[in-house]
Amino acid sequence: RRGERRAPAAPEPALAIALDVLVEVPGRLYLRGRGLDAELVGRLQALGTLARPEIRGELRTQRGTFSLAGRNLSLTRGILRFDQGGVVPSLDVVATARTANYTINVGFSGPADAPAVVIESNPPLPQDEVLARLLFDRGTDRLSPFEIVGISEALAQLTGVELPGGGPGGVLASIRRFLGLDSLGFAAPEVPGGAGGAQAGRYLLPGVRLGLRQGTDGQTGVGIEAEITPRLRLEGSAGTAGERLGATYSYEW
Repeated sequence: RRGERRAPAAPEPALAIALDVLVEVPGRLYLRGRGLDAELVGRLQALGTLARPEIRGELRTQRGTFSLAGRNLSLTRGILRFDQGGVVPSLDVVATARTANYTINVGFSGPADAPAVVIESNPPLPQDEVLARLLFDRGTDRLSPFEIVGISEALAQLTGVELPGGGPGGVLASIRRFLGLDSLGFAAPEVPGGAGGAQAGRYLLPGVRLGLRQGTDGQTGVGIEAEITPRLRLEGSAGTAGERLGATYSYEW
């Protein structure tokens, strides 16, 4: 009849294809994103059907790091375990860093799409103090306002919460875009008990980057990096601490 609406046809059922696939991962499988850079090894088995696959097995980190607001932590334990059915693994990941007086662990556990985050130190400290020691190796009472923003950014990265008014990437990303910089962040102390600071950078030409650093101890510096080949890079710096010129060569196998 004219004007009569027909109910949409039900989708045809997918072709039922059973899975039984075993995957060996001897290495060179990389997991990168949200500060994580890890190489994985292990064994996985895909069961179920093509429409509803179930993954069994686990992957372990052979080596890797976790970067938090410019501070690199070493992965001391990293397991992605597929034991709940479906395709979402459960995490058991611990990253560790050491400062002058503390050992700090950042742990992730639970389902990968909603993991619980635990931040601990030895000797024990409150959570905000732990992050202050981790990022700047100083107590919260000695932090500048800019460094306090850095702690907020680190908490937002760990919890996946977007800071109010921060926009995509958070407060620092908004400041970086406003200043027209390619990078803006915090430099952790190079040695335990040393001074951290703020660092910014911008590419002058393809492969040529200019960097600035302002340390919390009053030291300032400017540096330039030029990529000669994908593996060879020239570096130079000048500042209140002196001048330096050198070259670095990297090769991955």
